[in-house]
Amino acid sequence: MSLYFSEVTTGRGVTLDPHARVTVKAKPGERFHLIDQATGKTPEDVKTHRQDDKLFIQSEKDDVEVILEDFWGECKPGSEQCYAIFDTPDGPQAIVTQDGNIIIEGAVIPQSGVELMLAGEVYTMPIGAGAVVPWGPLAFLVGAGLLVATTSSGGGSSPANVPGAPTVESINDGKPVELYDEDHQFIRDPVPVEVKLPEDAKAGDTLTVNGVERPLTKDDIDAGKVTVEVPRESDQNPDTPDDFDVVATVTNENGDSPKATGNAPLDTDGDGTPDADDLDDDGDGISDADETDPNGSKNPDGTPTDPKKWDTDGDGKSDGDNDTDGD
Repeated sequence: MSLYFSEVTTGRGVTLDPHARVTVKAKPGERFHLIDQATGKTPEDVKTHRQDDKLFIQSEKDDVEVILEDFWGECKPGSEQCYAIFDTPDGPQAIVTQDGNIIIEGAVIPQSGVELMLAGEVYTMPIGAGAVVPWGPLAFLVGAGLLVATTSSGGGSSPANVPGAPTVESINDGKPVELYDEDHQFIRDPVPVEVKLPEDAKAGDTLTVNGVERPLTKDDIDAGKVTVEVPRESDQNPDTPDDFDVVATVTNENGDSPKATGNAPLDTDGDGTPDADDLDDDGDGISDADETDPNGSKNPDGTPTDPKKWDTDGDGKSDGDNDTDGD
């Protein structure tokens, strides 16, 4: 299969041999099109995804990759758009640009694990999203880099040859994560997180867990697992206050793997009762219900107390000693 990549507006183009890698500077007004010269249409195995401001277009069969630099940089919504064109079996072309229906990362439909993108429509995508033209019953399928179904698989490969997803196997050796010691001082010891590496990880890749980067060695790859110590204040999801949340990725020269997530129960005051079952998470003598009530406990200055802090205002006294709401 001989592929041809063109800048339709200016009329320039290049024939791409197998294993070709081409980087093109995107510019407003241009229309980019990768075709199979035998059919004049987008190759059947083409995938595309976004990484930062770049748009990647790839044919796995020919091992061809086109990178449109600044596709979301130099090109902008409105009058300064540029366009990547994809033919579909149904005839109308699908277009990716800087403005249009948003391809939502993580959207899922039954069976496919990805979101349906219709031929003849115009789309844009957030960082990490991507698409494939399978030339099957579904004309155009879109998902988070086609990684929705593998975000915690611990293996497999991904678009642009980024690593497969790691797996968070253990947090704090399976015990609740305590935040404060018996003297109500924040515990500075890190939390150990054990991560299973994807099968395609290699020495020189970087494992990142809650912002802590760990370059992978040959010994790590041979072991298949790595323990990374992360700060206790590095919880990744403020919307789950009773859990300590972890996010892990593996990065190689082509980009980031899908995110792997995990969580462990929090025990804020270290009393042996996880916060989810504790009526007084911080052990300050005021119930969580009172501290989360807008009309509940207050510091002397009238500010509300925090159910996760023994001494919210930092005056050295417990919130229970400072409580001014009379209960």
